[in-house]
Amino acid sequence: MDFYAYSKRQFAQSKFDASGYRFATENEVGDSYARLDCKRWGKGNLIAYLTLDDGEKIIVVAWPSQDYCGLKEIPFGAIIDVSFDMEMDSKKVFLCRVAWYEDGSEDQKEAEECFSKALNEKTSGNTGTTVS
Repeated sequence: MDFYAYSKRQFAQSKFDASGYRFATENEVGDSYARLDCKRWGKGNLIAYLTLDDGEKIIVVAWPSQDYCGLKEIPFGAIIDVSFDMEMDSKKVFLCRVAWYEDGSEDQKEAEECFSKALNEKTSGNTGTTVS
């Protein structure tokens, strides 16, 4: 049997600290690199915990009607390319695209390099541009 995400019980037993995570806001609209820190099953959805390339820690919800945006098959710790959009009426921000590159591919190496560089710049106080 393949492992996709923690059940509610497994998540509690994992002792993953979700306290620093928040839901995406309009600040996240657009493209970013992110690390998939953890994921768990919700009620009919998949809840993922991401660290963005600017250091922000966010929670995203993916639904089966979107095939979970591909998050179901992506392993913990993977660097992914994510896109967020916003519903204009409700102002809700949602995950609209996830790209995960084959391990060892040039795209994956570039994604990991860009993520690390942007995160290091953010945490070291450099105010240069980040990957978007």
